[in-house]
Amino acid sequence: MRRVIYAPISAYRLLVSLLSQDLTRRLPPSLVSSSIFFYLSGDPKRCQKLTDEILTTFASVENIVHGSKLTGCTYLRACVDEVLRLVPAVPCELQREVLPGGIEIMGQHYAAGTLVGTSPWVTGRNEKVYRDPSSFRPERWVVDGVTVTSKEVAQLKANFHPFSSGPSICAGRKLALMKIMITVARTLHRFELRRVPGPTRSAGSVRLGWEAQDTDQFQLEDAYVSLVQGPNLQFRKRRAAGECLNKGRVYKRQGV
Repeated sequence: MRRVIYAPISAYRLLVSLLSQDLTRRLPPSLVSSSIFFYLSGDPKRCQKLTDEILTTFASVENIVHGSKLTGCTYLRACVDEVLRLVPAVPCELQREVLPGGIEIMGQHYAAGTLVGTSPWVTGRNEKVYRDPSSFRPERWVVDGVTVTSKEVAQLKANFHPFSSGPSICAGRKLALMKIMITVARTLHRFELRRVPGPTRSAGSVRLGWEAQDTDQFQLEDAYVSLVQGPNLQFRKRRAAGECLNKGRVYKRQGV
């Protein structure tokens, strides 16, 4: 039996310790992966589109590693960006202190020492930028030269800071994106998925309050970081050892 010696600890140190453990456990790969699977399970056409990209890019799940093939999956990256817009890891404002001399923001002057900030959850739903902000539409991030131009995508990215920006930008953002893309790609390469039939607490409901009634939106709680429940999903291993059949499509896999 191990003896535990209790030592005094300040409330502040305890709070910081608990928050640090919670942050490392939840954010951002697990949150984003859960969010992507929620939206894909409610949108079979886009789920199939992403699956097609993954199955035609990678011959086997062992090939899904960091590299040019993974970063070249434009629709996968678009799905990740779209979910980071809809379900930001930190939904509330990240505060900044106005420097000496003050600053003018949108025609309003703020004196030095004022704390200002913008909420990623709000900016991600700016109708002037995203037009249909409540819709899960990864295509908005993919330039095709016809329906989506490079100028439009540049405007989206100028408003898009899922890992903050400036001196406080997340140092692990590239590692987090890599882990998210690998997790999603390997999961869809191996499995088909669907939501568990029946109501789920991860989706909105008419019984819930303002901005929580949309059944197509993944619900989150703002506790400085985003807290979510679910989604509850069912997975089925893709059939056939040497090929994958999906709605009439046959993908031959080499080396399987």
